[in-house]
Amino acid sequence: MPRQRSIAHLGFTLVDVMMGAVILGVGLIGLIEALLIGSEMQATARRQTTAAQIVSNEIELLRLKDWTTISTLPLGTSYTTWNAGTTYLATDLVRSGGIWYRCISGNSNQPPPNGTYWAADMGWNAAIAYRITDLVRSGGIWYRCIANNTNQPPASNPSSWTIYDGPIDKSGIDSAATFSVFRTFAAGPNGLVEVTFTVTWIAKPSGSPVSRTYMRVVTAYFGKYGLNLTYQRS
Repeated sequence: MPRQRSIAHLGFTLVDVMMGAVILGVGLIGLIEALLIGSEMQATARRQTTAAQIVSNEIELLRLKDWTTISTLPLGTSYTTWNAGTTYLATDLVRSGGIWYRCISGNSNQPPPNGTYWAADMGWNAAIAYRITDLVRSGGIWYRCIANNTNQPPASNPSSWTIYDGPIDKSGIDSAATFSVFRTFAAGPNGLVEVTFTVTWIAKPSGSPVSRTYMRVVTAYFGKYGLNLTYQRS
């Protein structure tokens, strides 16, 4: 009968085997951590893109306004979650029940989704001049602008729009993160109006019990004679 070889006879001690198992375990843990980090970096990049698109949308809507409207905007106006005690002006943006709404008629204590005063935000609008990468919702479907256009309905204009499959869900914002928007108006230099948008989102990284806060700040200047300037501050 052939003799069974022991681990020691093969040149490996029990300590060697245990060390090999530990090294293998550490390697597997490192691989899992790398996958989690990579996944989180992709999620953060998608949310940064969403934040930039929100700000771009807001700035373009303001650029459609005439100077009389821009110059009389109340200083310090801001918006985030709908509040019964706030007086809202047309175009103000609020979040209620996980959905973003845009004010279409000035009001106070008229909660969304009251259709007389509020409309679900980011819906396609024939009067808006869209630019490449803008996102809109039309017929319950999200579209990304692939060619600058105005009054080109997404569903019937594939040369201007493509169906978007990304971080936005039916509520309008990435469901895994809590977004808020803050806007301020101030008197800028040489008669310009300074508008600053701050988009903040809170998300819990994969495998982490602690949520993190992210932020993107963009400032735009509006002038009486069509002078517009935008730059990203952070």
